[in-house]
Amino acid sequence: MALSRVALAATLLVLLGGVFNPAYSQKYCKDFKKVPTQYNIALDMPAPVFHFEKSVKQLTSTNKAKMASDWATTPERKAWVEGSYLQGLASGRQAYQGQSLLSGISYSGYGDYCPFFKAINIAITYKTDIFIANDYKQDSCEFENIVEHEFRHHRTNQRIVQKYIARLKKDLPPMTDQMEAMGYVHYTKIDRRFEMMRLGMDDAIQIYNDEMEKEINRENAKIDTLEEYRAEGDRCRGGVDTWAGKNPYALSPAEFAMIPGGFGGRPGPVAVSGPEQEQTVVLKAAPLPDIKPAPLPMVPALVYRQRK
Repeated sequence: MALSRVALAATLLVLLGGVFNPAYSQKYCKDFKKVPTQYNIALDMPAPVFHFEKSVKQLTSTNKAKMASDWATTPERKAWVEGSYLQGLASGRQAYQGQSLLSGISYSGYGDYCPFFKAINIAITYKTDIFIANDYKQDSCEFENIVEHEFRHHRTNQRIVQKYIARLKKDLPPMTDQMEAMGYVHYTKIDRRFEMMRLGMDDAIQIYNDEMEKEINRENAKIDTLEEYRAEGDRCRGGVDTWAGKNPYALSPAEFAMIPGGFGGRPGPVAVSGPEQEQTVVLKAAPLPDIKPAPLPMVPALVYRQRK
């Protein structure tokens, strides 16, 4: 059964909508597969790295042009950017590297072989860099306000990455079945089939990566709105934290522990018991051998405040 890489990728696209025909995978070579495919997914999600090297002026001069081009899509937003400056920046980087190991089992005495996936190895990395302007003391309301905003982006990105990893783990077996169900091939063409299956798996995983990036951008846009900026801008007027005791974005104890120096000696959040406790899960897995993910372009989440 011949199937081009383009057609194979199009077939796998159906899986994103949750549609899969089990009967399709029953044909041809399935009964010859004696050892199930091994799926190895390594997820590396370290704690954010904080940077305090730059001032408000330096952060603004470096990033304001991008803010103007990417975020200022309405006259109201353009006016906001023109009179604003940058206090903080959260930049997330996510990357993946895939490795497919295949083998062929003799199907007949006429040189036909059934290609199978022996193992699929995927290394996924998500990292966050948080930049805070050094104009603000760490015991100030402004510093806490900026850090908490940036952690909202970090939480959002972590949640989405974990969601797509779980989905990929669930979908990999039927995706593998779908490609193996192309059936046997003559030994003179098996290398070409191996390459088609490997590239098909790469394309399928890239689909998940692309969808994950789109959702990350959509959800971060809900954080960086004029309404949110205005509410946060009003929080620390006169040096008084008007959100004290009712902060909807307070850090968890685990998140607070990630900040070098905390809030300048002020006590951090206290762990509470019960289902309402918010947790930030940091998953760490050893990288797979011979897989070194290359960083993808940064997707910045910018925080601006109106100049007063």
